[in-house]
Amino acid sequence: MPGVHAGDIGPKIGFNNMDNGWCRFTRVRIPRSQMPSRLASVDKDGVFAQHAHDKAGYVTMMELRALMVWDCRDCLARAGAIAV
Repeated sequence: MPGVHAGDIGPKIGFNNMDNGWCRFTRVRIPRSQMPSRLASVDKDGVFAQHAHDKAGYVTMMELRALMVWDCRDCLARAGAIAV
C-alpha cells in the first residue's frame, strides 16, 4: 500500500520471545474509529492526546530489566556448573 512502511525492530537482548515492529504512515488517511487508541488518541480537530501515565511505562521497563537480570543469573549459574 503506498505510504505505508513497516518493519521489524530486530533481535533484543534477553527478551527474544516478544516480537516488536514499527509502522510509518506517510500521507495516509486512517479513520479515527480504526486507530488503536489504548494509549493515545486523536480528536476530531486533529489534536493528539496520550492516555497512559508515565509511571506505567516506567514500571514496565523496570519489570523487563528485572527479568533480564533473572535470565542472566540463570545463565551464569549454568556456566559456573559447567566450569566446575
